[in-house]
Amino acid sequence: MAETWFTPKEWKARLVEFAGRRLLRNVANGETVTYDVSRSEGQVSQEGDAFNTKNMNDLEQRVANGFANAKTAVDALSNDLQNKMSKYYGTATLSETNEKSVLKHLLVDVDLMGKYGNCNFSVLVNSTQFYSGTMHSDGGATAWGHIQQRNSDNAPGSLYSFYYNRGADPVLKKLGRSGTIAGVGGYWMDPPAGEYKEWTTGCVRWDGDNLLVTVEDDYAQGHLAVGAKVGSKSRPGQWGDKTGGLITLKY
Repeated sequence: MAETWFTPKEWKARLVEFAGRRLLRNVANGETVTYDVSRSEGQVSQEGDAFNTKNMNDLEQRVANGFANAKTAVDALSNDLQNKMSKYYGTATLSETNEKSVLKHLLVDVDLMGKYGNCNFSVLVNSTQFYSGTMHSDGGATAWGHIQQRNSDNAPGSLYSFYYNRGADPVLKKLGRSGTIAGVGGYWMDPPAGEYKEWTTGCVRWDGDNLLVTVEDDYAQGHLAVGAKVGSKSRPGQWGDKTGGLITLKY
């Protein structure tokens, strides 16, 4: 921002008007020439600025003060907005609706990096699903931030962090929760003679001797697809934390 928005002009006082000085115009060609004459022909010449010097300088100062006040107000507003980010609101029609496809649309089609750098964004996808988040950028090839699909409960685990490098797909990681995968079945705490534990509820199921994931999700142990094996009756130690007979995987 410029240090000053207005530079006052220093007006010049009118020169002494000589008693016999006249400004005469040649009617043949329209040229005007100043002459010193003994008679009173022509127009009295006025050299220098035509207005009163004091008044004009006062006007200049008042205009300068007005610009100075405006600049002060804008500077104060700019300071108030420091570290506040721009906001992007948009709509999108996508064949695939998930966090990664929304980010690809924003980062490539909308080019948030190039146009905004750092911003908060909200996008209505296919007129039904609302995604929002925050993006930071180094001003070059990379961006990072968070994205979340808005829903009625904003369930824990619906928030993702993302990292993006131009030319590659955004990399997402689910944040914000830890939980327990539990299934239906039982195991011996100290097979074969120890205490037998039983447990129920969802996310995994028995398939013979194997314990399989029924809900695809991102966990600390990695992305687990439906059908991934997380345990076995013959080797319950593979199940992780067995406290209370539950398998605990960190989201």
